[in-house]
Amino acid sequence: MNPIYTPGAQDINNESVVLTLTSVAIDPCTNIGSSEFTLTINPAPLAPVSGTDLVCANSYGIEYSAIIPDGYSYNWSVENGSIDTSWQGGCLVNWNDSPSDFGNVQLFTTDDATNCTKLNEFAVGFSDKSALDPTTIVAKPKTGRPVVLICVDSGNVYQWYKNYQLIQGATRQFFYPPDDDPGANDIESGVTYQVLVQNYSEAEFKCATMSEEYVYFLNKSLLFEQSDIFIIYPNPAQTYFTVSLNEEIVPENFESCIVKIYDIAGKIVYEEEIFEMQKELKLIDIDRGLYFVEAIMSENTRQIRKLIVN
Repeated sequence: MNPIYTPGAQDINNESVVLTLTSVAIDPCTNIGSSEFTLTINPAPLAPVSGTDLVCANSYGIEYSAIIPDGYSYNWSVENGSIDTSWQGGCLVNWNDSPSDFGNVQLFTTDDATNCTKLNEFAVGFSDKSALDPTTIVAKPKTGRPVVLICVDSGNVYQWYKNYQLIQGATRQFFYPPDDDPGANDIESGVTYQVLVQNYSEAEFKCATMSEEYVYFLNKSLLFEQSDIFIIYPNPAQTYFTVSLNEEIVPENFESCIVKIYDIAGKIVYEEEIFEMQKELKLIDIDRGLYFVEAIMSENTRQIRKLIVN
């Protein structure tokens, strides 16, 4: 005899149950014995998965999520696809090009205190529509205005990413890195941009593709007019701005350049002599407002530009 006990709903709600095993001897023996055992019932770590349950076969970057309490370990997996990235509250799934009729998103959650594990599954079906080929999506600067990034496929739903992190509010075909973002003008290290494009995004299904990576560098030469001595950026500025001299006009072996900042009354509020082709200037003790920045190379070679301080 091998008695098996399965907890009922009431026992689970009570979180414990006392099990009593009684044994009775078979005639002619008359002994009776019993043993009690208190069983603690820990709740399974439930974390229902939610997301899009109908997608295109080759969709990329489809998000699935779950609320996982603190103190739980987790592990995401998927059938007929692969995990692109994952975090405690969700994952992005890349579905296969030629899957079977369905896929499955799986989330294993484990209560670290009790070591109880639960498998949470989410079934996904595949539409006969197709997502865009990822090689047809390119993030690139627009000629003449390098701070504009464009997805060449129009008429879709867009979400831009910077260094693999979602950019809040960047949901148009065109993306403009903000002027006050140091990464947008970081010539040395560059910034990686991508765009997630949904060519179908309806209530019943989604088709999405992530573009290839585009590492953005500010091409200063496109910002200069032929007669410019210098440019300033970002503009508007907050705590700093950069003075960049035009290499086509200013020789690399120049001695120095005087930079002056005037307020709207013509008073000099800042002055510095710079010796580099590019120099970052801190806006210390300068109030918000409109100013004028003058670069003086010589008595006859000078230029003034407007600067807005936010």
